[in-house]
Amino acid sequence: METRLSLHYGGDLRNLLLSNRTFILQLAHPSVGAGVVQHSNFRQDPWHRLQEIAYSGNQMMFNGHEAAMAEGKRLRKMHRSIKGINPRGERYHALNPDVYGWVHFVFYESNLTCHRLFGKPVPDAHAEMLFQNWRESGGYFGLREADLPATRQQYWQKWQHMMDTTLATNDAIEFILHLQSHLPDKPPPLQWLPDPVWRPLWSIIAREGDLLTLGSLPPEFRQKLNLEWTPQQARQFNTMCRRIQRLFRTLPSNWRLMPNARRRLNQIA
Repeated sequence: METRLSLHYGGDLRNLLLSNRTFILQLAHPSVGAGVVQHSNFRQDPWHRLQEIAYSGNQMMFNGHEAAMAEGKRLRKMHRSIKGINPRGERYHALNPDVYGWVHFVFYESNLTCHRLFGKPVPDAHAEMLFQNWRESGGYFGLREADLPATRQQYWQKWQHMMDTTLATNDAIEFILHLQSHLPDKPPPLQWLPDPVWRPLWSIIAREGDLLTLGSLPPEFRQKLNLEWTPQQARQFNTMCRRIQRLFRTLPSNWRLMPNARRRLNQIA
């Protein structure tokens, strides 16, 4: 269900700031994490993985119904052979609705968190409309209505249940949580940058990114993973959020959206 409301919230540039946080929560499902660790080279080539995610997100959200259906079909075909045994000793298959569905599950919570941290909490009426949109968009992933919570109350009950009983860390999460410890190859647009410039630049980007990711994670999740979170880090994170809020308010309204979201809004105007 594509609406102007869903495009405004889903296409908000600030969602990009929570990309690592969203990915971590998805990976925290033992079978999702196992699938990525065992069948992906994202740690060796993170920029290619980011390009894939960006392409898929654009197809799903900003290019209309037919493009979203085609992308969902492509993703299901790509994941058909991904299976194995997760760290809990359980067999998994990537297209099991409990596994595949968790990847989609996280998006709704993440979108609400984005606006709570970097803007204003989503009004209840809008949160309900976004929830219904999220449920319907699950069909693009091949999920049935029965695979998804029917109400927001059921959604948050499942969210808490997963927090309490299922989510855990893994090698992929540890990699994302400590970006300062890794110096990746330069992304394609910055290949021209000299190495002596890239190294300190990445150090700054990774330091701020690590704080942003750690601070935006649910507190109970940080506790579950025994992640250190000091009062000083909390103050730095809150200052960062306020700066993002102020910066965003200064942007012209058109600049507050991802380019593809702006284009799609103009098409359905």
